[in-house]
Amino acid sequence: MGQLSSYTPYLWPVLLSLGFLIAVDVYSWRRRQVPGARWFAIALAFGILWAVCDGLFLIATNPAARELLFHIRYLWPLPMLTANLCFMLEYAGLGRWLTWKMLILLFAPSVISGLFILSNPVHHLFWAYTSLSASYAISGPVGWATLVIGYLMGFVGFAVFIWLFIRSPRHRWPAALCLLAQVIIRSAFLIDLLNIDVLPGVDVTIPAFTVTTGLYALALFGFNMLDPIHLGRTTVLEQMREGMLVLDGDCRVMDSNRAAQSILNQAEASIKGRPIQALLPGCEALCAGEGAGETAPLEISMTGSHGERFYSLHLSPLDDQPGHTIGQLLLIEDVTEARRARLQLLEQQRALATLQERNRLAGELHDNAGQVLAYVSLQTQAIQKYIQEGNTTQAEIQLDRLAGVAQQGHQDLREDILNLKAGSGASWSFLAALVQHLDAYREHYGIRTSLQLPDGLADELFEPEEGVQLLRVIQEALTNAHRHGGAHQVSVRFELQDSRAQIVVADDGCGFEIGEMPGAPGDHFGLAFMHDRMQQIGGSLQVISQPGAGTQVILIAPVLRNEPLSR
Repeated sequence: MGQLSSYTPYLWPVLLSLGFLIAVDVYSWRRRQVPGARWFAIALAFGILWAVCDGLFLIATNPAARELLFHIRYLWPLPMLTANLCFMLEYAGLGRWLTWKMLILLFAPSVISGLFILSNPVHHLFWAYTSLSASYAISGPVGWATLVIGYLMGFVGFAVFIWLFIRSPRHRWPAALCLLAQVIIRSAFLIDLLNIDVLPGVDVTIPAFTVTTGLYALALFGFNMLDPIHLGRTTVLEQMREGMLVLDGDCRVMDSNRAAQSILNQAEASIKGRPIQALLPGCEALCAGEGAGETAPLEISMTGSHGERFYSLHLSPLDDQPGHTIGQLLLIEDVTEARRARLQLLEQQRALATLQERNRLAGELHDNAGQVLAYVSLQTQAIQKYIQEGNTTQAEIQLDRLAGVAQQGHQDLREDILNLKAGSGASWSFLAALVQHLDAYREHYGIRTSLQLPDGLADELFEPEEGVQLLRVIQEALTNAHRHGGAHQVSVRFELQDSRAQIVVADDGCGFEIGEMPGAPGDHFGLAFMHDRMQQIGGSLQVISQPGAGTQVILIAPVLRNEPLSR
């Protein structure tokens, strides 16, 4: 029995290619849950079988063995190309076309051509003539039909990857490498089938397949085509509810996710390359500063098919590894529902504050106006008795006293009405109510007033309930300045300290000794009333005064958490 095989140096390229194929195939199969990885691993498995048969054919010396290997090695190229087409379709996001019927249709030519290859010695339809000594064959009609089918699959794959190259910028380099690999391997197959002797003594498909595998490996490993972490990040960006726009240095859109396209109601192609100012009205301030870091969120409104929607825009820089800013990332968050919920909560808080204020007013009317009316009733009965007894002198004294009480009660009632008028509209706000009251206070009493506010102070400085309580305390301090201090000028000054606001109400009145200040509840200074209100909102009150030096009432109150405090 003769020798079955012999060594040839042309075996080494096959072995190197085979080892590379096995490594890439194992890597791909371990990531078979990633779209495209399973079909790519199947294509490589067919390629491995083809490389094994080709290597065995190179070293075989027995004519029968060489003839068998010659036929077997051509069983694998067409199914390899078919599986590679399935990989291209699934990787490009067109895997929905790979139904069972479509797969049967795609792999049917591989099965049919395989049967013709194995039975070729009988009919010579696949190869019309073979020369095993020279390692070449002349294709028959079935062989040429198989070649046409393989190249038709190649053209479909080309079209898919060209479409992917144009449609998805992040896939351009991997798609370009895979396209180049397809050009090389199909050119090698064509040269082999045409029996063109490019490299004497060497099967040209072997180095071509090695180069092709290297290009695929570069696309896979270098650009993370089958990396589940990279794919996971991409999937998160595509499925996130917030819109995302990648901007270049000139604030032009480079990329966008589906949420951003839905918010803008435009396709990706119509968004790309356009300046952000043309897509989102009112966001000019975001790109105004050059080289700036992260910016504070900006809220804008847009009217579309679903009515008016509100969006919060957040711009942050995109830096490369050396730390150079190469672009910007703009996140677009739909805050319409949150805004509506916040407005509804504010309305509920205002309604609660109004109800509590009404209850407090009812108590004050009972304690003040009710007591005055009761006193008037008793004094009227006493005066009537004095008149019946003829004691006109005592009756006149009681009438003078009654007139003084009625006059004081009328003044108190006017002051209460003045205080209640401040900010009585539906759209109540603390600062607007305070300004309104100071204007009415100046006109009513002829006392000069001034209001000092920090720059950029937000209108929604306090919660509605806290704002109402704080306004009543300031009103009481102003009433005391007029009623007890005889002031000619009053100032109200705001300062922000961390998460709290300091409000100073100062007058130029007569002042008083702090040690002699009455402290019992119900005294005419209303300090118990003021302290009670400040404690309810978590604040504090301090009074500074000296005879002849006026009075300062210092109020400390918490502000809203989302209120910017840096001024």
